[in-house]
Amino acid sequence: MGKEFLKLTSVNDLIDIIENKIELNLEDSVERLPLLDTTNRVLAEKIKAEEDLPPYSRSAVDGYAVMAEDTFGASPENPAYLKVAGEIEIGEQPEQSLNPGTAIYIPTGAELPAEADSCLMIEDTEKFGSQIEVMNSVSAGENIIKKGDDIKEGQLLLDRGTCLSSAEVGALAGLGHSQVNVFTMPEIAIISSGDELVPPGEKREGSSIYDINSYLLGSLFKEWGLKPSLKGIVNDNKAELKARIEASLDADLIVISGGSSVGVKDYTIEVINRIAEPGVLLHGLAVKPGKPTILGLLNGTPIIGLPGNPSSAWVVAAIVIPAIINRMRGLPIEPRAEFFKNSITAELLEPISSTPGRQEYFPVKLDGNRKASPLYGKSNLITTLVDSDGLIVIPPGSEGLARGSQVQVVPYPPAKGLIFKEQDIDG
Repeated sequence: MGKEFLKLTSVNDLIDIIENKIELNLEDSVERLPLLDTTNRVLAEKIKAEEDLPPYSRSAVDGYAVMAEDTFGASPENPAYLKVAGEIEIGEQPEQSLNPGTAIYIPTGAELPAEADSCLMIEDTEKFGSQIEVMNSVSAGENIIKKGDDIKEGQLLLDRGTCLSSAEVGALAGLGHSQVNVFTMPEIAIISSGDELVPPGEKREGSSIYDINSYLLGSLFKEWGLKPSLKGIVNDNKAELKARIEASLDADLIVISGGSSVGVKDYTIEVINRIAEPGVLLHGLAVKPGKPTILGLLNGTPIIGLPGNPSSAWVVAAIVIPAIINRMRGLPIEPRAEFFKNSITAELLEPISSTPGRQEYFPVKLDGNRKASPLYGKSNLITTLVDSDGLIVIPPGSEGLARGSQVQVVPYPPAKGLIFKEQDIDG
Protein backbone atom coordinates (compact mmCIF):
# COMPACT_ATOMS: atom_id res chain seq x y z
CA MET A 1 0.00 0.00 0.00
CA GLY A 2 1.34 3.46 -0.88
CA LYS A 3 2.23 6.03 1.71
CA GLU A 4 -0.21 8.82 2.57
CA PHE A 5 0.38 12.54 2.91
CA LEU A 6 0.97 13.46 6.53
CA LYS A 7 -1.21 16.56 6.18
CA LEU A 8 -1.95 19.24 3.60
CA THR A 9 -0.39 22.36 5.06
CA SER A 10 -1.67 25.82 4.10
CA VAL A 11 0.70 28.55 2.94
CA ASN A 12 -0.01 30.47 6.16
CA ASP A 13 0.93 27.42 8.24
CA LEU A 14 4.01 26.89 6.07
CA ILE A 15 5.12 30.41 6.97
CA ASP A 16 4.55 29.67 10.67
CA ILE A 17 6.66 26.51 10.43
CA ILE A 18 9.46 28.37 8.67
CA GLU A 19 9.43 31.23 11.18
CA ASN A 20 9.37 28.92 14.20
CA LYS A 21 11.64 26.07 13.08
CA ILE A 22 14.27 27.51 10.73
CA GLU A 23 17.37 28.89 12.46
CA LEU A 24 18.88 32.32 11.76
CA ASN A 25 22.20 30.84 10.71
CA LEU A 26 22.87 33.14 7.72
CA GLU A 27 22.11 36.44 9.48
CA ASP A 28 25.78 37.41 9.77
CA SER A 29 27.04 35.81 6.53
CA VAL A 30 27.98 39.08 4.84
CA GLU A 31 30.70 40.25 2.44
CA ARG A 32 31.60 43.65 1.02
CA LEU A 33 31.84 43.77 -2.77
CA PRO A 34 32.63 46.30 -5.50
CA LEU A 35 29.41 47.72 -6.88
CA LEU A 36 29.69 46.05 -10.29
CA ASP A 37 29.92 42.63 -8.62
CA THR A 38 26.64 42.99 -6.72
CA THR A 39 24.11 42.37 -9.52
CA ASN A 40 21.59 39.71 -8.41
CA ARG A 41 23.06 39.80 -4.90
CA VAL A 42 21.01 40.58 -1.79
CA LEU A 43 21.78 43.75 0.13
CA ALA A 44 22.80 43.16 3.76
CA GLU A 45 22.51 46.76 4.97
CA LYS A 46 20.10 49.67 4.85
CA ILE A 47 21.20 52.38 2.43
CA LYS A 48 20.22 55.95 3.32
CA ALA A 49 21.11 59.03 1.30
CA GLU A 50 23.98 60.97 2.85
CA GLU A 51 23.10 64.00 0.73
CA ASP A 52 20.32 65.21 -1.50
CA LEU A 53 20.17 63.71 -4.98
CA PRO A 54 20.61 65.61 -7.18
CA PRO A 55 22.88 67.62 -4.89
CA TYR A 56 21.89 70.88 -6.61
CA SER A 57 19.01 72.18 -8.72
CA ARG A 58 19.72 71.70 -12.41
CA SER A 59 18.27 72.22 -15.84
CA ALA A 60 16.23 69.46 -17.48
CA VAL A 61 16.58 71.01 -20.96
CA ASP A 62 18.98 72.88 -23.20
CA GLY A 63 17.91 76.50 -23.02
CA TYR A 64 17.94 79.47 -20.68
CA ALA A 65 17.70 79.78 -16.92
CA VAL A 66 15.13 82.47 -16.11
CA MET A 67 12.75 83.88 -13.55
CA ALA A 68 9.34 82.56 -14.58
CA GLU A 69 7.62 85.90 -13.97
CA ASP A 70 9.76 87.46 -16.71
CA THR A 71 8.06 85.19 -19.28
CA PHE A 72 4.47 85.79 -18.18
CA GLY A 73 2.15 86.14 -21.18
CA ALA A 74 4.84 85.44 -23.77
CA SER A 75 3.61 83.94 -27.05
CA PRO A 76 4.65 83.87 -30.73
CA GLU A 77 2.29 86.80 -31.32
CA ASN A 78 3.43 88.70 -28.22
CA PRO A 79 6.99 87.63 -27.37
CA ALA A 80 8.95 88.76 -24.34
CA TYR A 81 12.54 89.95 -24.60
CA LEU A 82 15.32 89.11 -22.15
CA LYS A 83 18.97 90.09 -22.04
CA VAL A 84 21.47 87.20 -22.17
CA ALA A 85 23.67 87.64 -19.10
CA GLY A 86 26.06 84.76 -19.65
CA GLU A 87 26.49 81.02 -20.02
CA ILE A 88 26.87 78.11 -17.58
CA GLU A 89 28.94 75.02 -18.40
CA ILE A 90 28.14 71.52 -17.14
CA GLY A 91 30.14 70.74 -14.04
CA GLU A 92 30.78 74.35 -13.01
CA GLN A 93 29.09 76.32 -10.26
CA PRO A 94 27.30 79.44 -11.54
CA GLU A 95 29.27 82.58 -10.76
CA GLN A 96 27.08 85.20 -12.38
CA SER A 97 23.81 86.32 -10.80
CA LEU A 98 20.50 86.18 -12.61
CA ASN A 99 18.77 89.55 -12.40
CA PRO A 100 15.19 90.39 -13.38
CA GLY A 101 14.83 90.75 -17.12
CA THR A 102 17.84 88.56 -17.90
CA ALA A 103 18.50 84.96 -18.96
CA ILE A 104 21.55 82.71 -18.74
CA TYR A 105 22.23 80.00 -21.32
CA ILE A 106 22.32 76.56 -19.68
CA PRO A 107 22.73 73.01 -21.07
CA THR A 108 20.84 69.97 -19.79
CA GLY A 109 22.15 68.86 -16.40
CA ALA A 110 24.00 72.06 -15.51
CA GLU A 111 23.52 73.71 -12.12
CA LEU A 112 20.94 76.50 -11.96
CA PRO A 113 21.84 79.98 -10.74
CA ALA A 114 20.40 80.55 -7.27
CA GLU A 115 17.88 83.13 -8.51
CA ALA A 116 16.47 80.98 -11.36
CA ASP A 117 13.21 79.12 -10.79
CA SER A 118 12.64 77.68 -14.28
CA CYS A 119 14.19 77.08 -17.69
CA LEU A 120 13.11 78.01 -21.18
CA MET A 121 13.58 75.39 -23.88
CA ILE A 122 15.90 76.70 -26.56
CA GLU A 123 13.31 75.90 -29.26
CA ASP A 124 10.95 78.40 -27.60
CA THR A 125 13.46 81.21 -28.09
CA GLU A 126 15.24 83.09 -30.86
CA LYS A 127 18.57 84.82 -30.18
CA PHE A 128 19.28 88.27 -31.58
CA GLY A 129 22.69 89.53 -30.53
CA SER A 130 22.67 89.87 -26.75
CA GLN A 131 18.91 89.35 -26.48
CA ILE A 132 16.52 86.40 -26.79
CA GLU A 133 12.99 86.54 -28.04
CA VAL A 134 10.76 84.39 -25.79
CA MET A 135 7.78 82.84 -27.58
CA ASN A 136 6.34 80.73 -24.73
CA SER A 137 5.91 81.36 -21.04
CA VAL A 138 7.07 78.99 -18.30
CA SER A 139 5.86 78.43 -14.76
CA ALA A 140 8.02 78.31 -11.66
CA GLY A 141 9.61 74.85 -11.45
CA GLU A 142 9.15 74.09 -15.15
CA ASN A 143 11.98 72.28 -16.98
CA ILE A 144 14.15 72.01 -13.89
CA ILE A 145 15.06 69.24 -11.46
CA LYS A 146 15.23 70.63 -7.94
CA LYS A 147 17.82 69.70 -5.36
CA GLY A 148 16.63 66.53 -3.61
CA ASP A 149 13.88 65.82 -6.17
CA ASP A 150 15.26 62.28 -6.58
CA ILE A 151 15.99 61.50 -2.94
CA LYS A 152 16.37 63.60 0.21
CA GLU A 153 19.29 63.47 2.62
CA GLY A 154 18.55 60.84 5.29
CA GLN A 155 15.85 59.12 3.19
CA LEU A 156 15.94 55.32 2.93
CA LEU A 157 16.90 54.36 -0.61
CA LEU A 158 17.24 50.57 -0.34
CA ASP A 159 16.28 48.29 2.51
CA ARG A 160 18.20 45.33 3.82
CA GLY A 161 17.11 42.30 1.80
CA THR A 162 16.78 44.09 -1.55
CA CYS A 163 17.89 41.99 -4.52
CA LEU A 164 20.12 44.29 -6.54
CA SER A 165 19.41 44.74 -10.23
CA SER A 166 21.01 47.23 -12.61
CA ALA A 167 18.53 49.88 -11.43
CA GLU A 168 19.57 49.57 -7.78
CA VAL A 169 23.26 49.41 -8.71
CA GLY A 170 22.85 52.67 -10.63
CA ALA A 171 21.08 54.30 -7.69
CA LEU A 172 23.90 53.25 -5.36
CA ALA A 173 26.44 54.75 -7.73
CA GLY A 174 24.38 57.94 -7.80
CA LEU A 175 24.85 58.24 -4.04
CA GLY A 176 28.58 57.73 -4.34
CA HIS A 177 28.83 54.11 -3.20
CA SER A 178 31.64 52.09 -4.76
CA GLN A 179 31.13 49.07 -2.47
CA VAL A 180 28.23 47.70 -0.43
CA ASN A 181 27.60 44.86 2.00
CA VAL A 182 25.72 41.89 0.54
CA PHE A 183 24.80 38.52 1.96
CA THR A 184 27.14 35.72 0.97
CA MET A 185 25.64 33.36 -1.57
CA PRO A 186 24.26 30.37 0.35
CA GLU A 187 25.00 27.03 -1.25
CA ILE A 188 21.92 25.13 -2.37
CA ALA A 189 22.57 21.44 -3.02
CA ILE A 190 20.32 20.08 -5.80
CA ILE A 191 19.64 16.36 -6.09
CA SER A 192 17.47 14.90 -8.85
CA SER A 193 15.83 11.57 -8.06
CA GLY A 194 14.54 9.02 -10.54
CA ASP A 195 15.58 5.85 -12.39
CA GLU A 196 14.42 7.42 -15.65
CA LEU A 197 16.72 10.46 -15.55
CA VAL A 198 19.75 10.98 -17.80
CA PRO A 199 22.13 13.97 -17.61
CA PRO A 200 21.94 16.39 -20.56
CA GLY A 201 24.73 15.65 -23.01
CA GLU A 202 24.50 11.89 -22.59
CA LYS A 203 22.64 9.61 -24.97
CA ARG A 204 19.01 9.03 -24.03
CA GLU A 205 17.64 5.53 -24.61
CA GLY A 206 14.30 3.79 -24.21
CA SER A 207 11.96 5.40 -21.68
CA SER A 208 14.59 7.64 -20.13
CA ILE A 209 14.27 11.45 -20.03
CA TYR A 210 16.78 14.22 -19.55
CA ASP A 211 17.25 15.78 -16.12
CA ILE A 212 15.52 19.14 -16.49
CA ASN A 213 15.08 20.09 -12.86
CA SER A 214 18.72 20.34 -11.82
CA TYR A 215 19.25 23.04 -14.43
CA LEU A 216 15.82 24.66 -14.15
CA LEU A 217 16.21 25.08 -10.39
CA GLY A 218 19.89 25.93 -10.53
CA SER A 219 19.20 28.76 -12.96
CA LEU A 220 16.30 30.02 -10.82
CA PHE A 221 18.49 30.05 -7.72
CA LYS A 222 21.16 32.05 -9.56
CA GLU A 223 18.52 34.66 -10.38
CA TRP A 224 17.98 35.02 -6.62
CA GLY A 225 21.67 35.48 -5.84
CA LEU A 226 22.08 31.93 -4.51
CA LYS A 227 24.83 29.42 -5.30
CA PRO A 228 23.46 26.19 -6.80
CA SER A 229 25.53 23.05 -6.41
CA LEU A 230 24.43 20.17 -8.64
CA LYS A 231 24.81 16.88 -6.78
CA GLY A 232 23.72 14.75 -9.71
CA ILE A 233 21.07 12.09 -10.23
CA VAL A 234 20.23 9.33 -7.77
CA ASN A 235 18.27 6.24 -8.67
CA ASP A 236 15.17 5.22 -6.75
CA ASN A 237 17.24 3.50 -4.10
CA LYS A 238 17.13 4.20 -0.36
CA ALA A 239 20.81 3.66 0.32
CA GLU A 240 21.93 5.77 -2.63
CA LEU A 241 19.58 8.62 -1.73
CA LYS A 242 20.66 8.54 1.93
CA ALA A 243 24.34 8.64 0.96
CA ARG A 244 23.80 11.56 -1.44
CA ILE A 245 21.88 13.59 1.15
CA GLU A 246 24.52 12.94 3.82
CA ALA A 247 27.23 14.03 1.38
CA SER A 248 25.31 17.28 0.84
CA LEU A 249 24.92 18.28 4.50
CA ASP A 250 27.70 20.86 4.25
CA ALA A 251 25.40 22.96 2.02
CA ASP A 252 23.18 25.64 3.53
CA LEU A 253 20.04 24.04 2.10
CA ILE A 254 19.28 20.79 0.27
CA VAL A 255 16.72 20.45 -2.53
CA ILE A 256 15.54 17.10 -3.90
CA SER A 257 13.33 17.02 -6.99
CA GLY A 258 11.28 13.86 -7.45
CA GLY A 259 10.53 11.26 -4.82
CA SER A 260 8.10 13.41 -2.85
CA SER A 261 4.77 11.90 -3.95
CA VAL A 262 2.92 8.91 -2.52
CA GLY A 263 4.26 6.27 -4.88
CA VAL A 264 5.66 3.03 -3.47
CA LYS A 265 9.18 3.84 -4.77
CA ASP A 266 9.28 7.37 -3.29
CA TYR A 267 11.56 6.89 -0.30
CA THR A 268 12.41 10.50 0.49
CA ILE A 269 10.42 10.86 3.74
CA GLU A 270 11.72 7.60 5.14
CA VAL A 271 15.31 8.47 4.26
CA ILE A 272 15.11 12.00 5.71
CA ASN A 273 13.72 10.70 8.99
CA ARG A 274 16.55 8.17 9.25
CA ILE A 275 19.37 10.69 8.79
CA ALA A 276 18.88 13.22 11.61
CA GLU A 277 16.42 15.00 13.86
CA PRO A 278 13.90 16.49 13.66
CA GLY A 279 13.39 15.06 10.16
CA VAL A 280 10.24 15.80 8.17
CA LEU A 281 8.25 18.84 9.31
CA LEU A 282 5.55 18.68 6.66
CA HIS A 283 4.53 16.47 3.76
CA GLY A 284 1.82 17.91 1.59
CA LEU A 285 1.34 21.59 0.73
CA ALA A 286 -2.09 23.05 -0.03
CA VAL A 287 -1.01 24.58 -3.33
CA LYS A 288 -1.53 23.69 -6.97
CA PRO A 289 0.74 22.64 -8.53
CA GLY A 290 2.95 21.22 -5.82
CA LYS A 291 0.81 19.15 -3.46
CA PRO A 292 3.51 16.48 -2.75
CA THR A 293 5.99 18.88 -1.13
CA ILE A 294 8.31 17.95 1.74
CA LEU A 295 9.99 20.27 4.23
CA GLY A 296 12.40 18.89 6.78
CA LEU A 297 15.37 19.75 8.99
CA LEU A 298 18.55 17.73 9.39
CA ASN A 299 20.48 19.06 12.39
CA GLY A 300 19.54 22.61 11.41
CA THR A 301 19.97 22.20 7.64
CA PRO A 302 16.66 22.70 5.77
CA ILE A 303 15.81 20.04 3.20
CA ILE A 304 13.07 20.44 0.60
CA GLY A 305 11.44 17.67 -1.42
CA LEU A 306 9.92 19.03 -4.63
CA PRO A 307 7.64 17.33 -7.15
CA GLY A 308 9.40 15.81 -10.14
CA ASN A 309 7.30 17.63 -12.72
CA PRO A 310 9.33 20.67 -13.86
CA SER A 311 6.62 23.33 -13.69
CA SER A 312 5.46 22.05 -10.30
CA ALA A 313 9.02 21.97 -8.99
CA TRP A 314 9.62 25.52 -10.25
CA VAL A 315 6.47 26.91 -8.60
CA VAL A 316 7.05 25.19 -5.26
CA ALA A 317 10.70 26.23 -5.23
CA ALA A 318 9.58 29.83 -5.78
CA ILE A 319 7.14 29.51 -2.86
CA VAL A 320 9.38 27.78 -0.33
CA ILE A 321 13.05 28.60 -1.01
CA PRO A 322 12.96 32.44 -0.76
CA ALA A 323 10.94 32.21 2.46
CA ILE A 324 13.48 29.85 4.02
CA ILE A 325 16.49 31.89 2.88
CA ASN A 326 14.87 35.09 4.18
CA ARG A 327 14.27 33.44 7.53
CA MET A 328 17.86 32.20 7.71
CA ARG A 329 19.01 35.77 7.02
CA GLY A 330 16.64 37.31 9.56
CA LEU A 331 14.55 38.97 6.84
CA PRO A 332 10.73 39.13 6.89
CA ILE A 333 8.36 37.49 4.44
CA GLU A 334 6.68 40.39 2.66
CA PRO A 335 2.97 41.16 3.09
CA ARG A 336 0.38 40.75 0.35
CA ALA A 337 0.36 44.45 -0.61
CA GLU A 338 4.12 44.51 -1.12
CA PHE A 339 4.09 41.20 -3.01
CA PHE A 340 1.58 42.44 -5.58
CA LYS A 341 3.13 45.93 -5.89
CA ASN A 342 4.92 45.02 -9.14
CA SER A 343 2.17 42.84 -10.57
CA ILE A 344 0.41 43.60 -13.86
CA THR A 345 -3.35 44.17 -13.92
CA ALA A 346 -4.92 42.36 -16.86
CA GLU A 347 -8.29 41.18 -18.15
CA LEU A 348 -8.78 37.41 -18.15
CA LEU A 349 -9.80 36.21 -21.63
CA GLU A 350 -11.01 32.75 -20.60
CA PRO A 351 -12.49 31.38 -17.36
CA ILE A 352 -10.37 29.39 -14.92
CA SER A 353 -11.93 26.78 -12.66
CA SER A 354 -10.27 26.03 -9.33
CA THR A 355 -10.89 23.52 -6.57
CA PRO A 356 -11.34 25.21 -3.17
CA GLY A 357 -8.84 24.27 -0.48
CA ARG A 358 -5.58 24.79 -2.38
CA GLN A 359 -3.91 28.04 -3.37
CA GLU A 360 -3.42 27.82 -7.12
CA TYR A 361 -0.70 29.38 -9.26
CA PHE A 362 -2.03 29.51 -12.81
CA PRO A 363 0.20 30.42 -15.80
CA VAL A 364 -1.03 33.00 -18.30
CA LYS A 365 0.14 34.58 -21.54
CA LEU A 366 -0.10 38.37 -21.85
CA ASP A 367 -0.72 40.28 -25.05
CA GLY A 368 0.14 43.92 -25.70
CA ASN A 369 -3.29 45.11 -24.52
CA ARG A 370 -3.07 43.72 -20.98
CA LYS A 371 -5.18 40.68 -21.83
CA ALA A 372 -4.31 37.42 -20.07
CA SER A 373 -4.88 34.04 -21.72
CA PRO A 374 -4.77 31.02 -19.38
CA LEU A 375 -2.43 28.22 -20.43
CA TYR A 376 -4.23 24.98 -19.71
CA GLY A 377 -1.08 22.90 -19.75
CA LYS A 378 0.07 20.11 -17.51
CA SER A 379 2.61 20.45 -14.74
CA ASN A 380 5.03 18.09 -16.46
CA LEU A 381 5.32 20.28 -19.56
CA ILE A 382 8.38 22.53 -19.53
CA THR A 383 6.83 24.58 -22.34
CA THR A 384 4.19 25.80 -19.87
CA LEU A 385 6.90 27.92 -18.26
CA VAL A 386 8.46 28.92 -21.57
CA ASP A 387 5.17 30.06 -23.13
CA SER A 388 3.76 31.92 -20.12
CA ASP A 389 4.55 35.48 -19.03
CA GLY A 390 3.48 35.18 -15.42
CA LEU A 391 1.20 33.60 -12.86
CA ILE A 392 -2.18 34.38 -11.35
CA VAL A 393 -2.51 33.52 -7.65
CA ILE A 394 -5.97 32.06 -6.97
CA PRO A 395 -6.75 31.94 -3.21
CA PRO A 396 -7.79 28.62 -1.64
CA GLY A 397 -11.33 29.81 -0.96
CA SER A 398 -12.06 30.48 -4.64
CA GLU A 399 -13.84 28.20 -7.12
CA GLY A 400 -12.21 30.00 -10.01
CA LEU A 401 -12.23 33.19 -12.04
CA ALA A 402 -14.78 34.29 -14.63
CA ARG A 403 -13.97 35.48 -18.11
CA GLY A 404 -13.44 39.24 -18.04
CA SER A 405 -12.16 39.26 -14.46
CA GLN A 406 -9.47 41.79 -13.59
CA VAL A 407 -6.50 39.77 -12.35
CA GLN A 408 -3.05 40.50 -10.92
CA VAL A 409 -0.33 38.78 -12.95
CA VAL A 410 2.98 38.16 -11.18
CA PRO A 411 5.56 38.48 -13.98
CA TYR A 412 8.53 36.17 -14.58
CA PRO A 413 11.01 35.88 -13.13
CA PRO A 414 9.53 36.14 -9.61
CA ALA A 415 12.34 38.24 -8.13
CA LYS A 416 11.14 37.70 -4.56
CA GLY A 417 9.59 34.27 -4.97
CA LEU A 418 5.90 33.39 -4.89
CA ILE A 419 5.05 33.72 -1.22
CA PHE A 420 3.39 36.51 0.74
CA LYS A 421 2.06 36.91 4.25
CA GLU A 422 -1.47 37.79 5.28
CA GLN A 423 -3.71 37.03 8.23
CA ASP A 424 -6.52 35.46 6.22
CA ILE A 425 -5.23 33.90 3.02
CA ASP A 426 -8.75 32.66 2.19
CA GLY A 427 -10.19 36.17 2.23
